[in-house]
Amino acid sequence: MKQKNIFSMETQNYIIKNIRKFFQNAVNDEDFSTFCQDNFYEFYNNFTAGQTLNQRISDLIDFCMKRNKMQDLVHFMKEANGVKFTDFLPYLEAQSDKNELNVTGNDKLVIHETPQNEAKKNNVITTNGSGNIIIQDLSKGNDINISISK
Repeated sequence: MKQKNIFSMETQNYIIKNIRKFFQNAVNDEDFSTFCQDNFYEFYNNFTAGQTLNQRISDLIDFCMKRNKMQDLVHFMKEANGVKFTDFLPYLEAQSDKNELNVTGNDKLVIHETPQNEAKKNNVITTNGSGNIIIQDLSKGNDINISISK
C-alpha cells in the first residue's frame, strides 16, 4: 500500500510534496530566509549554520504541521510568489468523504477562492432555511453542506 504524502488536520489535507516543490522552485536561500523572518520569526530564529535550503524547507513544514500553521504557510506562499504558487497547485487534497463542516461557538468560517476553482459560474451557494449552507459544484455534481450549530 502506497503511503500518501499529506498532512491531515481536522478539515484539511495538505499535499506536502507540492508545498516542498513550491519552495524548491520559487525561492533561493536568501529569499527563503526573508520569507521565514517575515512570516515565521520563531522558526527563523532557530536557523543553524550549515543547514541546506532543503533541510530548512523540511523543517519549516514540520514546524507548521506541529503548530497547526499549515493554512498560514500556504497563505504566505501565495503572497510571496503568486505566479509560482499556481504552478504547484493543488496544496490541499480534495476530500470526497467529508461533505459537512460544523461551525460552533466562536469559530470562524472563511472560504477562499483558489485559482484551481476559477469557474465560479459552476458553483451555487444556497441555504436551506435551517442554518445550513449548501455549496453545489455543478461541474462535478458534488454538494458541500456546511452546518452552523449553536
